[in-house]
Amino acid sequence: MKHRVLRAFARLVFIALAAGAFWLLYTLPVPEFLPTLRVLSLAPASLAVTPPALPRAAALPDGTLTPVEQPPEEPEPVGPPGDIFVFMYHDLTEDLSQTSPWRTTVESMRSDLEQILAMGYEPLSLEEYLRGELRAGQDYFIVTFDDGYTTNLTLAEPLLREMGIPAALFVITGSTELPEHLTWDELVRLRDGGIFTIYSHTDSHMDAEGTADAVFLADVHTAWEKITEHLGEPEYKILSYPDGAYTYSSMVALAAEGYSLFAIQNRPWWYKEDNDLGIRILVRMNVAYEADMPYLVQFNRSRNGFGTVAAKLAAIEAARIAQEEAIRAARTAWRTRPAVPWPVG
Repeated sequence: MKHRVLRAFARLVFIALAAGAFWLLYTLPVPEFLPTLRVLSLAPASLAVTPPALPRAAALPDGTLTPVEQPPEEPEPVGPPGDIFVFMYHDLTEDLSQTSPWRTTVESMRSDLEQILAMGYEPLSLEEYLRGELRAGQDYFIVTFDDGYTTNLTLAEPLLREMGIPAALFVITGSTELPEHLTWDELVRLRDGGIFTIYSHTDSHMDAEGTADAVFLADVHTAWEKITEHLGEPEYKILSYPDGAYTYSSMVALAAEGYSLFAIQNRPWWYKEDNDLGIRILVRMNVAYEADMPYLVQFNRSRNGFGTVAAKLAAIEAARIAQEEAIRAARTAWRTRPAVPWPVG
């Protein structure tokens, strides 16, 4: 009888000690040098211990925090870009028999854009160009249209939207009631679509070289008034000279009126990017149906003082191979990394 009582008492003591140890295990903090063994999900919510907070990452200039696992990204270098190729399109057609130097097809335009993307060029809007949102050494292309044909809305806009490429339209403001030309309501739709921005191609497609400056400037002023009336004031004043025919004196006058950029087809001998007159010029390349894009890009690169397309493509391929080798090396280093012993004491 005595032994039976002692065994029962021993069992009670064992159960009490086990319960106490279990309670201590889920309430007392674990020393930092020991691995955490407890399973928090099994403990009552009131007794669960909050794991130590992860260290905070360094704040970025805008005040946000980067993930602890990744270092802050280095800012892109800002400086003189590489080559800038400016497309000049006019009308589009779905009828191959109607193609011309001023009218191309959607398929041909898609091929033009795919080819220049494959050469490492990135799309750029006129507004980004004027704001200086350019990375040092990067090649860019800008898509522009002249005149204001209906197909800019029905054919060009869907393709550019699909490819995520912005564009600018230089509209002849006096042609909005002509057949096959965009009306003001259609121009509003085009602008509101977010792909196109709309600027001036004069009111009557006037040739600046064959016209007195006063007459030409009056035509430009009329076009600006119509654009602001129907579309609101654009972010910048930009003019595409009809037929690329320009005069130095008209550029000087318009720059003084706040025009930020002029689009032409041939760079004048007197032009410098850092001129004191506030004149900025983009030289465009007309891209006809089945244009030889490698030739056009090479011509543009040579004119702008850059190396050959072949050298550029070789550099792109070398960079791709180097990136793949770096990824392979990183994976190998991860697989073969030495085991890290658990710290003691």
